[in-house]
Amino acid sequence: MWLISVDPSTKEFAISIFKNQKVKRCLKIPADNIVELQRLFNKYSPFLLAIEYQYFFRNPKTLISLVESRTRLETIAFMCGCKGIYRIRPSNWQKLLTDKRLKRAVLKELSLKYAKKKVKKKIDHDIADSICIGFFVYQNFQKLECEVINV
Repeated sequence: MWLISVDPSTKEFAISIFKNQKVKRCLKIPADNIVELQRLFNKYSPFLLAIEYQYFFRNPKTLISLVESRTRLETIAFMCGCKGIYRIRPSNWQKLLTDKRLKRAVLKELSLKYAKKKVKKKIDHDIADSICIGFFVYQNFQKLECEVINV
């Protein structure tokens, strides 16, 4: 089964597509482009979804926008054949990179370095995070809670 991992934001989704623990494709889709999200999800259906869960923002308005964006993506995924979803907290998937508490900028660089080794091509920090989320799920799926979709 396909695994689609996502680093969400209010403007665009960084997405990595996995099959058999290998990254097959990486891309970004504008968060408001519902048609493109549907097209992507239908192409890889059935699939599991791994998405970064929200962490606390100091700005409640930004947090609300991010939750709305993530919820929109999850709803479209469910409509397009998603069989289950892993919601991964940033502090959890970042354990893939280090067991130390580091500043965000340092973690972003570690994420980019880890992901570049896996895909061997030029990627940005957001795509790197989506790749790391996917590999975290593969390495820990037996311990992770997956919300199964029964439609």
